[in-house]
Amino acid sequence: EVNVKSPKISVIKTLTNPLDGEAAAGAPLTFEIEVENTGDIDLSHVFVWDIFEAGLIPTTTAGWTMNGQYMNQSDIGPLIVGAKTTLTLYGQVTSTTTQILHNTVTVDAKPKNGGNNVTATDDAPVAVKSPSISVVKTLTNPASGEASAGVPLTFEIEVENTGDIDLEHVFVWDLFDTGLIPTSTTVWTMNGQYMNQSDI
Repeated sequence: EVNVKSPKISVIKTLTNPLDGEAAAGAPLTFEIEVENTGDIDLSHVFVWDIFEAGLIPTTTAGWTMNGQYMNQSDIGPLIVGAKTTLTLYGQVTSTTTQILHNTVTVDAKPKNGGNNVTATDDAPVAVKSPSISVVKTLTNPASGEASAGVPLTFEIEVENTGDIDLEHVFVWDLFDTGLIPTSTTVWTMNGQYMNQSDI
């Protein structure tokens, strides 16, 4: 009598940072990879590899070996029936174009006592965004743009997020040319010919 078993493995890959799945060029990425033995026989050896699509790059992560766009762990087994393990993997966005990029993990496991390997894959897409900002500075007083020594000046500065992703921190500084001087203005910090707002 032979007790035939059904080996099986699952993998779930999740982008945990940023949680909303949106990132721009230079942003760090953190992925969690959960591997589980969902069959009814122990898995002696479990191999994991991950490929980053062009526009994303892997970054050094403990336990992983990097080879270009690939990362791999040579063996995270054994995994007994019902056991699961969670791996962490780091990467970074390099693309400056708005698009969806993919990051796919594959697991391949060998059942104990031999038999055919079982595999599973999962993907954690990254929504790459293109941040952009614009600024328009206008002399509103005098509206004619003409002034003589001692005349007060009023400027309006309009800052707009013209990209497709929120901007968490926005810093503003303004330099007055020789012959002009800044004057005390609410929420601005003055330093000689410079004025700045640390974060708007």
